[in-house]
Amino acid sequence: VRSVAFGKDWDSYFIVFDDGGWQSKNIPNGLNDLINRRQKRGDLVCVSLGPKGEYFISARNGRNWYGGMKTHQSNQLTKIRDRITFMDFGDDDTFLARYK
Repeated sequence: VRSVAFGKDWDSYFIVFDDGGWQSKNIPNGLNDLINRRQKRGDLVCVSLGPKGEYFISARNGRNWYGGMKTHQSNQLTKIRDRITFMDFGDDDTFLARYK
């Protein structure tokens, strides 16, 4: 297992396996839509889930996506958007973004 993320509900989770495959349950709608748009590819590196439906997803090709955040949170990321390598989410609309 490469990463495990738990969401806002007790049955909300996303597991990424070493081979890039994944398993999930009760994930945010935006993340589910993204997974479907990506044709459910098994090329994931990591997924993070937040307590209010936030999410971050990273693929092997270096692309990253995030969503479910409030506008004021997303606005804080404008200058580093293309350099983000990891995100995690906490209570009270807090988040941590690692970037290059």
